[in-house]
Parts: sequence; structure tokens; C-alpha cells
Amino acid sequence: LFESTGKIGDAAQEVLKDILKRGRNVGVCVVMASQTLRSTKLSAGVLSQFDVRVALKLGRDDFELVMGIGNQGYE
Repeated sequence: LFESTGKIGDAAQEVLKDILKRGRNVGVCVVMASQTLRSTKLSAGVLSQFDVRVALKLGRDDFELVMGIGNQGYE
């Protein structure tokens, strides 16, 4: 769903971003799981809404995508 860049992919990102922003106020928790983020087209704004990130063994590129985008503690 998030691999497409057309209207469907853009609409899915907007819906996810809205759920992530409003969900905290009403107690909604979103868990996202993926084998890789390289093929997804998720924006930095969407990924920055995930405060807690858990990553298993990753290559350097995937590590930077998962842990670096919007992460204040990433160095």
C-alpha cells in the first residue's frame, strides 16, 4: 500500500499521518512492521510520528532509514 506513489499511496499516507497525530489523544496505538523501508514511500513526517522504534539486525542503509528519520537522539 505504501509502495505506490499515486493517489492511493498518497491518500494512505495522509490517513496514516492523521491517525498517528490524533490517535495519541484518544489512546490509539499504531504498530508498524516491515522487513525493509527501502521500497516504501513513507514520508519523513509519517516516520517521525513513531517515537519508539525497535530494529533487529539491519544493513547500514536500513538502519539509517529506521532509526535516523525524525529521531532526535540519532547520531
